[in-house]
Amino acid sequence: MQVKDLVVGTGAAVGTKDSVTVNYLGINYVDCAEFDSSWSRSSVATFSLQGVIPGFTKGIGGDTATGIAPMKVGGRR
Repeated sequence: MQVKDLVVGTGAAVGTKDSVTVNYLGINYVDCAEFDSSWSRSSVATFSLQGVIPGFTKGIGGDTATGIAPMKVGGRR
């Protein structure tokens, strides 16, 4: 997994057991086709990082084993 911060947030760091409210865009790695987007529905998504795919948990909450830092509130990754 790779992450890239487009905007580094200035708020608190998110933990892997936190609930978050996000906008997201899902794109297929193989053909770059969009398969889901909260932006296309004009609606944010709120969920616990404990109940989602590992990519969301690690990509947002961080992963010390691979050196991925947690996002901070207000960030865009």
